[in-house]
Amino acid sequence: MGVAAALGGVALLAGAIRGFSGFGAGLVMAPAFALLVGPADGVPLMVFLELVATGRLLPGVLPEVRARTVLTPGVVACLLVPVGALALAALDEVLLTRLLSLLVLLFVGLFASGWRYPKQPGTAALLGVGALSGLLTGAAGIGGPPMVVMVLSGPDSAARNRANLIAYFGLTQTVALGIFALQGILSWGHVGFGLVLGVPFLAGIQLGARLFRAAGDRSYRGVVLTLLAVIALVGLVSAG
Repeated sequence: MGVAAALGGVALLAGAIRGFSGFGAGLVMAPAFALLVGPADGVPLMVFLELVATGRLLPGVLPEVRARTVLTPGVVACLLVPVGALALAALDEVLLTRLLSLLVLLFVGLFASGWRYPKQPGTAALLGVGALSGLLTGAAGIGGPPMVVMVLSGPDSAARNRANLIAYFGLTQTVALGIFALQGILSWGHVGFGLVLGVPFLAGIQLGARLFRAAGDRSYRGVVLTLLAVIALVGLVSAG
């Protein structure tokens, strides 16, 4: 009962973060689920709940989604995840994690100063971010920051940025869930327990979405920058 209650609390908090920012639930769920039920069960549960989040959030933000910003890097990322996984044995994962974490911290400092890229990213930038995201996901499980950094640095509003992140991570997590199912990593037991955890998770998403509607662009940007900084610091600590 204690473990179930703890998982429910984690799901509630993760849902609130996802509902507000459009990403970041994994930052809470990954270490907590691994500690409470082990990585073998925690990872598929987390990915399943991410898909639940997409189903809840995407219909409401679909008019704001910029298809080119989501699909161009998203498709490339999905294609390159297996390549990144194959390259894992040849890469120094610790060094890779440290370098990415330092790069994210650099961008957080830059964005916190008020800098923004004045134009929409070009095709080359979208393809490059998608490739980097896919390779890093496969090689080190840390493919989210490149996409968040690109979206946050552009000229779009908080509503559009959030919508693009919801759609992008929905696409990549759906592919990941399909791969898990084909590999036998995802079981019906995970689906059943995921549906149970979906109750507090959806409650958190609802709370986060309400908080987003009450917040302005500056508040949204501040929360996302904080999440990026935490992700980078966690990466540095875990790599140490």
